[in-house]
Amino acid sequence: MGFSNYEIVVGYEDDILGTGSDPITEKSWTAFFTYFGYGVISGLFMFGFGEVIYLLNKIRETSEEHLNLLKEETKSRENEIA
Repeated sequence: MGFSNYEIVVGYEDDILGTGSDPITEKSWTAFFTYFGYGVISGLFMFGFGEVIYLLNKIRETSEEHLNLLKEETKSRENEIA
């Protein structure tokens, strides 16, 4: 979107017959770099959220592994006592 919308309408020019008007546009590099910067920042936020989700999933998997090991150890100790 930012790559195609960096032209700003600064006025309108009527044609000779007066049936319509054509927009007069100027290229605005400020608008282009603003769109581009917001796109980069948004992309970095998406990668950051993805990394947080990945790390939380890794912590959950590790916790499940530890819980399963503790359950197995508890069962083996109960069998030793009985």
